[in-house]
Amino acid sequence: MLNADNMIANNSRSTSAAWRWMFVAVLGIASIAAFYPSISGTTLEWGDRNMVTDNPLLNGPFSLAAVFSISVNGAYQPLYILLLKLLQLFGASADAPFLFHLSNLTLHALTSVSIFFLFGRLGMRSGTACACAFLFAVHPLHAGTVAWISGGGFILSALLSVLSVNAYVRYAQTTSRTWLYIALALFVLAILSGTQAFVLPLVLLATDYLLGREWSSQKIMVNEKLAWWLISAITAIGQLLYHLRIQTHAPASETHSLLERLAMGATNFLKWPVKVIWPSPLSYYYMPSYPVQAIAYISIIAAPVLLLLAVKSAGKQTNKSLVWGLLLYAILISPGLGIFPATDSFFADTHAYLAIAGLLFAAGTFAERLIDNKRSMAPIGAAATGILGILFSILSWQNSANWQTMETLFAHHISAFPDSYFGYDQAGQYHLKEAFKVEGNDGTRLQHLISAKKYFTDAIRVDSVAGRPTPVVSSDILQSAGVVCGLTGEPLEAVRYFSSAIKLTPQNAEALKNRGYQYFLTKQYVLAIADYSAAITLKPQESDLYYMRANCNYAKGNLKEAHTDLDKAISLGTTDPNCFIAMAVLYRAEGDTVAAINFAVKARDLGANVPEEYLH
Repeated sequence: MLNADNMIANNSRSTSAAWRWMFVAVLGIASIAAFYPSISGTTLEWGDRNMVTDNPLLNGPFSLAAVFSISVNGAYQPLYILLLKLLQLFGASADAPFLFHLSNLTLHALTSVSIFFLFGRLGMRSGTACACAFLFAVHPLHAGTVAWISGGGFILSALLSVLSVNAYVRYAQTTSRTWLYIALALFVLAILSGTQAFVLPLVLLATDYLLGREWSSQKIMVNEKLAWWLISAITAIGQLLYHLRIQTHAPASETHSLLERLAMGATNFLKWPVKVIWPSPLSYYYMPSYPVQAIAYISIIAAPVLLLLAVKSAGKQTNKSLVWGLLLYAILISPGLGIFPATDSFFADTHAYLAIAGLLFAAGTFAERLIDNKRSMAPIGAAATGILGILFSILSWQNSANWQTMETLFAHHISAFPDSYFGYDQAGQYHLKEAFKVEGNDGTRLQHLISAKKYFTDAIRVDSVAGRPTPVVSSDILQSAGVVCGLTGEPLEAVRYFSSAIKLTPQNAEALKNRGYQYFLTKQYVLAIADYSAAITLKPQESDLYYMRANCNYAKGNLKEAHTDLDKAISLGTTDPNCFIAMAVLYRAEGDTVAAINFAVKARDLGANVPEEYLH
């Protein structure tokens, strides 16, 4: 039986320092080599825009208090923000993200090395520990996490979590409370890098069981870990309250019932062990099926039953190491299963980053048991590890290359999921945003719009309203396609898309607003006023709607109605100088020159290029 005493005394499993450092070198080189293409990656739209490009904590005046009090990109990661800020001081930026990517790759290599030392400290032979850490280092499931700048918080949190468990094992083996305090400090730092680390106290209990300690005693469970439980509880409650708030403001199409989330979470629980062996398909985001399939509900029962059977079977064989590996996976994967109300991003492989280390430890333990019973299996196991590592490295290289630009990422996602609207829609949104950013190059802008229209058309083609809980998603795609047609000078096509969107969801205020604008451009003022009025009913506090309806009323000669609309827009606090120019024009039409000049001056003060005659 494994325990703290015999692991210290068992020299048969020890390896010379030279061999250990050779293993460390192999792991470091393998980690960097497998994901090397990620170094030349760009700053991506998904997550990186909020984390790097538009992050006020990085691009505004630095405030340590703000770093520790503000969540960015839906995550509380102040320690990772500080790391990004440090890299920024050395020249890293959204336009030059090399150091950001190098940091992720370095953190991943350090995590792999730390796993090697942890597994060895827990009694695994150094060769087996290196093999498990090697497969972790080159595993394709990590491609998105390593290549995505925003994934660095997951890696930093994982590294600190492994170091914390390492320190805790040292404490258990030496009873030096200094190591316990170091483990606690590393736990706090892990949470400050990624709140998913709040489950670490459960990992320590599993580790107590592995080490043969009286893990269920009050001394170990309460007295020793009271600070851990308090920190974990505060973090978990904070996360739950945050996600509940998101749920309250999320559209109905982006929320799921608790039963649905349990079903999808259980499916993921069973999915990732399979993907550890067969890592395909690989993508940033996996769309849930609508409605949730029956097999997913079966998983609610199957997942815990299979885990319990596996643990029971391993327990009968008195193989605590195998039990620990399975428990490690179950504990670490739990925050990423998406059972708490949140968005559907839990389908990303990023959330399985550290959890698969538990499965690899269980596999390594099982392999050691086979080799102990039959020594001839050793070269077969070494060869299998080498072949699998090479295959994994090739896949990791390829998938890291897919993460270099948004275009390659979208192409990869669409090729993996050709029947999902999501990839096409996201690609269309990307090109639409890029078109708005282009200045002074009509050819480039038009090319982005053409690409956006193609992707939105494909999204509409593969999207099916039938089977969705609500047609909001479909309506939004149609609305986006209409915007593109409006920008490319196709008003009739734009109106057709907007009308289809409104038919699906009459509450689509954006579609009403945009269709109203197309009616205005084609001088169908009555129809335009009707759409703006309907949009105002849905969004009575949006000043732009009153301004746009005022233009229609003015064009029809309804000066009184136009005046009322402009008054309302200004009372709502609009800062659009065009609204003040319109009011100046309206007052001149009404013969009030003084008021017209006053509003023209306000428009000029807001930055508008006001014609000189409007000011006199």
